[in-house]
Amino acid sequence: LFAMNLENAIFDKFKSTKETISNEYRDKIRSLRFNLQDPKNPLLCARVLSGDIKIPDLIAMSSDELASKEIKQMRQQLKEESIKNVVISPSSQVKDPVTVDWGSRDISINEFSNSSKPAPLLSTLKETPRQSPSPVSN
Repeated sequence: LFAMNLENAIFDKFKSTKETISNEYRDKIRSLRFNLQDPKNPLLCARVLSGDIKIPDLIAMSSDELASKEIKQMRQQLKEESIKNVVISPSSQVKDPVTVDWGSRDISINEFSNSSKPAPLLSTLKETPRQSPSPVSN
């Protein structure tokens, strides 16, 4: 009965206007099946069966929220490693200044120095005086 109610709720949430099953429906079913059957994630299954997690809440949970502690830790480690491995190559340097409008202040991102090592991005940010837009001529 629970499985039927869960499937009906997922179908209602992700129903397609066509007579086909939507990709979101398939993805949610696969994600829930994997995470609920994961032997390393018994807490999720226990919380669902005890009623601690209601069907609408279960459907709304992201794959990160459904994942076991082990998978969450592995994803966090991969994220941290990828951040450490980000490299700015000389070809990706900013050629022209870019101005970003943040309310009452404009922030200008200028070129990196010509040294072999690029300057940290934060050191290239500086406030610039606000300029009025120039009129567009036809």
